[in-house]
Amino acid sequence: MLITITLAAFSLFAQINVMTQGGPLDSTTTVVYQAVQTGYGQQQTGYASAISLVFFVLVLAVSLIQRFLTREKD
Repeated sequence: MLITITLAAFSLFAQINVMTQGGPLDSTTTVVYQAVQTGYGQQQTGYASAISLVFFVLVLAVSLIQRFLTREKD
């Protein structure tokens, strides 16, 4: 459950966009918010896609670790 909540916190966008727009000095910026702001706001699509790829690798690694730790033992 902790891993699922952590991944959900990384992918917040709507709440941050509506309430703080990244907060004072980018203190509430998440990975997804940064990717969207970079891609649409700054028109740097290559950098935004690199951020998205790193986020994908992070989610994949956490998912594989969770799958390894919760597998059934023979």
